[in-house]
Amino acid sequence: MQHNTDRTLAAPSWLNDTFLRDIIRQARNDSSVTLCHGCKLRPGSSKSGENHSSVLYRTTVHFRSKRSPLEQAVSLVVKIEPQSALLKDRSLFETEVRLYREVLPAMRTVLTDAGETLDTPSLFYSSDKPKGAIVLEDLFPAGWVGKGGISSFEDVQPVIETIAKFHAASFMLNQKSNKLSNISNVFVENNIAGARVLFRQLFHSFADAVCNWEDFAQIGAKLQALKPVFENKLKQIYSPNRDRPSGSGYNVLNHGDLHAKNLLHKMKPSAGSADRISRTALIDFQICHWGTPAIDVLYLLDLVIDRELKYSHRDQIVRDYHRAFVDCLKRMGHLGWVPSLQNLQIELKRNAFLELFHNVIFEQIRYADLSKVTVESFIAGKAENAGVNNRKYRTMVQKELRDFLHRGVLD
Repeated sequence: MQHNTDRTLAAPSWLNDTFLRDIIRQARNDSSVTLCHGCKLRPGSSKSGENHSSVLYRTTVHFRSKRSPLEQAVSLVVKIEPQSALLKDRSLFETEVRLYREVLPAMRTVLTDAGETLDTPSLFYSSDKPKGAIVLEDLFPAGWVGKGGISSFEDVQPVIETIAKFHAASFMLNQKSNKLSNISNVFVENNIAGARVLFRQLFHSFADAVCNWEDFAQIGAKLQALKPVFENKLKQIYSPNRDRPSGSGYNVLNHGDLHAKNLLHKMKPSAGSADRISRTALIDFQICHWGTPAIDVLYLLDLVIDRELKYSHRDQIVRDYHRAFVDCLKRMGHLGWVPSLQNLQIELKRNAFLELFHNVIFEQIRYADLSKVTVESFIAGKAENAGVNNRKYRTMVQKELRDFLHRGVLD
């Protein structure tokens, strides 16, 4: 096993050639697998500190066996539980293991029977000894790429289709077995005390800053009034709707952390223009949550596509998502109640506080310079150059705040 000399890549002793060889033996059910040479670990992400919910490594395993004497290679991502101030228990790791072991295979089965596919990495190995670790297929060598904010309505269509299929498969599976309703956003629920401490300070600082902006006195006052109820509003969003017919809403399994870095895409050539997205894969299932579909749909609108596309095509994106969701249910043979577009719109309106949360918290983080401070320090208000002082962020968020005022989101 060769190690990169970067201190951030100090791998545990058990992550070695023998460990990787045994994973391939298990995955191929072939005890004769031998490595052609030692494996080299590479950084799991391009930026230091980019992943604070897991420690990532990449490697390529070259091997042969008696069954297949020619050299073969498989690219892997190794995710290891971190020691982080953001995480207070092992629930994130346990949620992702459950998704890869049980839920995603079940989703693929019902989708395959309907002639559909769901693109996610394949699971090679998972264990909690000697420490929590998940070994997955690395999609990058197979031509999957990351992409920033999507600016084209054509490009967002594969993303919409993927989210809709994920939601539809979960909706149908839960009606068959009722086993998905106990998957919760553990970051919000199990770590709610930590979430209050981390996010409350940033929200309060933002509200105080807005009060000093010219022509924003009314909005600033409304934000001040939201301070005491900030945590409760956030918790309500992640409280699942009551089952029909007693409840008015509906639930799906949300990815829960649906931002641009948790999507990978296959590209196709396009005559006379840049390559277009043809397929979208989901990665990182640590914060999956059974609850309102508004969670993922609002993530899509706020943290996947760029602002101009959101402003120009919001209603159409919502309609296309709903249509894809309903079409997928029909192809899977679902015969029960099907949520209408109006049901979805009610969910989006009722949970619109999440849009405010995205703008105040996550957008500030995205605009802040995190090369000099940690995410934890920034959220705790310990960074001198907060995102609210970024000119581009302020221009964007002022437009959003005016819209929130007119829509009643701040009430």
